[in-house]
Amino acid sequence: MSFPLSYSDLGDWSRFEAFDWVRAMATCPQSPLFHAEGDVWTHTKMVLERLIQSEAWIHSSEQAKEILFWACLLHDVAKPETTRREADGFLSARGHSRAGAIRVRNLLWQWGIPFDTREAIARLILVHQVPFFLVNDSDGERKLSKLSLHTRLDWLNEVAMADMRGRICEDSLAQEEALTNIALFSDWAKELGLWNQPASFASPHTRLQYCLGKWHQRDVVPHESFRCTATVMVGLPGMGKDTWIRNHATEMPVVSLDAWRKKLKIKPSDEQGQVVQAAREEVRSYLRAGKDFVWNATHLSRAQRQQNIGLLLDYQAYVRLVYVEVPFNEHQHQNRERENAVPQAALTRMASKWEVPDLTEAHEIILHVT
Repeated sequence: MSFPLSYSDLGDWSRFEAFDWVRAMATCPQSPLFHAEGDVWTHTKMVLERLIQSEAWIHSSEQAKEILFWACLLHDVAKPETTRREADGFLSARGHSRAGAIRVRNLLWQWGIPFDTREAIARLILVHQVPFFLVNDSDGERKLSKLSLHTRLDWLNEVAMADMRGRICEDSLAQEEALTNIALFSDWAKELGLWNQPASFASPHTRLQYCLGKWHQRDVVPHESFRCTATVMVGLPGMGKDTWIRNHATEMPVVSLDAWRKKLKIKPSDEQGQVVQAAREEVRSYLRAGKDFVWNATHLSRAQRQQNIGLLLDYQAYVRLVYVEVPFNEHQHQNRERENAVPQAALTRMASKWEVPDLTEAHEIILHVT
């Protein structure tokens, strides 16, 4: 399936306003301090107009234009659900970047947009504000290197520049400062050789330790002494994680939350604390023994993965994440055919935490996307 809109539709705003998420943006107010132009949709139209006027856009490939167009169109799509009036009366939309990336991931998956294109758009939305302030970060070089592992920095620069230019600020000095910071972000990325390619590392362990802030040189390998390999499954229920394990990891023991639920007679809708604790203790037993194993759970959010990966690294495990995904319609069918189909409401709730893993999180990422 292709996108329902294109940059060739710009100006015919009625085509855009047929979508409920556009109509929601049109009724979402913003602080005049940074958005005197008005609602989120008014700002978004200005961003799109700024985007297509840029030299970089004009000379971009068709694929890049499609990605940049959709990243700009949807960069603030979660503001209607995250906008709050603070105690001092100031309007804020804290968390709209992460919420927007997750919402866009779900939306484009349902539309059948190819994985690589979808993830490029979602990740641009996730970090679209970072160039506004990164140059002032004391650990900025590390964060810039990490960014490059999952997002094209030249594309991110274009989105950030269009976002900042496509508005009217009561505080014009703040706008000028942000534009200066974006230009410095661009110069820094080029200076480090990260403008349109990811940072390179001496080894996967170097990369992971550097991303975790435990190592400071990308070209020097820290001490490596792995006691076992932990394979951590990632994906929504019904995506095919069990099938991947049967096809690729039959020789290893599997720590399964589903198995523990069955053993402890706990329903998926019940409190899961006992299930999680039992699974983590089984994981520890394999880690202490230095035995390779598979950890089979959804691990949908980055925060949840970080907690569990931290445990694995404490025991000197080599960590590989296996992400499994099938097309939306196939997933719906597979879930219905499961012995214990997950209710749609539960799937929607889980999908609201869905973050695809990247190379900043583990030694190895295996993407099994069909």
